[in-house]
Amino acid sequence: MQSAHPSYLASRLARAGAIGVAALGLVALRACAWVVELDPGNRVRVTLAPTTWPAEAGYLRRDDGASVLLEDASLEWTHAHLVPCVDGIAHRGGVAYAHGTAVAHAGAYVESLVARDGTALAELTPPSGTYCGLVVSADGLALEGFFRASDEATWQAFALADDAAFEVDVPLDHLTLAGDVLVVRVDKDASAWFDDIDPLAPDAAAAVRARVRESIEIHAELE
Repeated sequence: MQSAHPSYLASRLARAGAIGVAALGLVALRACAWVVELDPGNRVRVTLAPTTWPAEAGYLRRDDGASVLLEDASLEWTHAHLVPCVDGIAHRGGVAYAHGTAVAHAGAYVESLVARDGTALAELTPPSGTYCGLVVSADGLALEGFFRASDEATWQAFALADDAAFEVDVPLDHLTLAGDVLVVRVDKDASAWFDDIDPLAPDAAAAVRARVRESIEIHAELE
């Protein structure tokens, strides 16, 4: 009977609550892994939630009275992949396997950061094995809009583009997949993207890209 299988029980217990983790830098973790059994029903579904804005999408008013109004904002996601473990430590290489794929979404997907709806980024069909986390990669941040330093100031147009790539590495607690679907949601909060940043400054694009990276959080739960 399936309910008597230890890995099945582990996956059911994991359903009791979502696993929420902040987006972290690249790390190697021990005693932290996903165990994936050989089952054609295994799926890891990566979704992009709509960006959270303090008020209406694309509009930010800072504490110092300055305002930012974005007419267009996008981020290009390049791929998502599971990180296999070697002796309990995250291993950066060898993510492709014969009986499935630990790599998904090899092509680019451009996400609108002002859209009201989320979208699916990738669906992985992982082979059996032990995994220490998930990596999603992005580049190609582009922002166009207007900025004014105060309510009395004139709106000034700006356009920012930054092609520097970055990764969000997500370590998760021990989890066994046995014919399950793990839904991974990528959240972004725009509240602090322009805090203390002048969009008209020469280094503004890199500064905003760093804020966007810091604002990303990953949440995962079994469907």
